[in-house]
Amino acid sequence: MINLFISMPMRGKTHQEIAKTRYRAIARVKLKFPNEDITVINPLPFTSGERHLPVCCLADSLKRMTTADVIFFAKDWDIARGCRVEQFVACHYMPQILRMYESKQNHRKKEPFKCLTL
Repeated sequence: MINLFISMPMRGKTHQEIAKTRYRAIARVKLKFPNEDITVINPLPFTSGERHLPVCCLADSLKRMTTADVIFFAKDWDIARGCRVEQFVACHYMPQILRMYESKQNHRKKEPFKCLTL
């Protein structure tokens, strides 16, 4: 069984767009590990109308990310502040975790993705 964490921008996205991105991520991981069951690590469940500080959401996200076997960075992760923090943490504190990217190349810089540095 593979625990999958999906890092993806969610601000301004509809539930349908988020679900579509999650489906694509699961499909890509399933292609790499066809004989494995995939369990998606869900983000913190919020009830509608609740408001949380972004830093609290990020802290919870990082905590959940520590249980992952695979971290998938969805399209445009590199322009979302929280996703960039997740990528930094994954690279520098969790090097044993497999990182997968929806696109193989940073289309803004025309180079492969590398671990971010501060």
